[in-house]
Amino acid sequence: MSAAAENLAPGSPVAGFGRTAVVGGGLIGGSIARRLLELGRDVVVVDPDVGPPAAAQQVGLATAAAVADVDLVVLACPLDVMPAAMADVAAGAPHAVVIDVGSVKGAVLAAAQAAGLGGRFVGCHPMSGTEHSGFEASDAALLVGATWAVMHPDETAISTSSMTDESPGGEDRAPASVTRPGDPNALVAAVVRWLIGTFDATVVVVDAERHDRAVARVSHLPHAVANALLAVSARDDGDDADAAVAALLAAGSFRDGTRVAGRNAERTLNMLIENGAALAPALDAVIAELQAYRRELGPPIQVEALRRRLHDVVDVAAELRTSHLADARSDDLGAALANAAGRPLVVRAGERSGEDVDVDVVAVLEDRHGGGVA
Repeated sequence: MSAAAENLAPGSPVAGFGRTAVVGGGLIGGSIARRLLELGRDVVVVDPDVGPPAAAQQVGLATAAAVADVDLVVLACPLDVMPAAMADVAAGAPHAVVIDVGSVKGAVLAAAQAAGLGGRFVGCHPMSGTEHSGFEASDAALLVGATWAVMHPDETAISTSSMTDESPGGEDRAPASVTRPGDPNALVAAVVRWLIGTFDATVVVVDAERHDRAVARVSHLPHAVANALLAVSARDDGDDADAAVAALLAAGSFRDGTRVAGRNAERTLNMLIENGAALAPALDAVIAELQAYRRELGPPIQVEALRRRLHDVVDVAAELRTSHLADARSDDLGAALANAAGRPLVVRAGERSGEDVDVDVVAVLEDRHGGGVA
């Protein structure tokens, strides 16, 4: 068990969430379920495929055919089946808080609204993974310490009806941490605290449109480029020996540049098409940059232009690695979310006391000119 797991009382709920259902037993869903099991939490894996439940049972995880009687649902299924999964959850767990781990947020939020999950759905995205897939590749430590994107409270307030309905017996089943049913700031704060308490996460609270543009650059574009690079490198161009020698000489830079390529084609397809609107201009920008390299390589070779281009990248890299966070320390996460005025927030864990997790750093993302990000 990790040190983080030892800091939490076995079986104790975090942020008011008790029993959790993880829908989807693949790499990310399996890793979440394994982590919850490691921490002694009450967790069940729900997956329609035969393979993941059997594998989950072998490591001690409970499995079920459908979602029912849970406080929190984590949707970890492929993007193309997310709408159907949401409809099932809306019917089977009408009072549960629902989060997802999809890499695209605009389409997922629209699906949540269509399924009637508004007001109890919070879009999430862990920025961690591997090139592998399936429950067998999952690991309890995979998401520990990772950065998670969580959608801004404004985008949980699509509808509040599902948070205010009472059960047939008259009991309001909203989690205790959500202090006012339908309060988006309290709902997002509860989810953020759960992520920090479970995964030692750094959380970036951001709107869906900005999220999708950002991951188009740093996640989906690299997948497209990696697949293109691998396809070009494997092309024989009429000489089989060239491709064979290239494969023999491929080393670190090629391995790193193509790590995510040639793996799960359907997963990559879902990722690219669901975020096509944000990915297309990013691809155009990379194509333009590559065309500039091509022009400067001539003939004739434009040495000084190419030198300036490469040095500019060095300067940009240094700037991008510089923090643009305005210190806004606070122990009131709900108030910080309410006062963020739509700007991205960065939330980190403070000290732990038993099962309680203090949030003592709340930073506001600033632009490079010192002003808030609009």
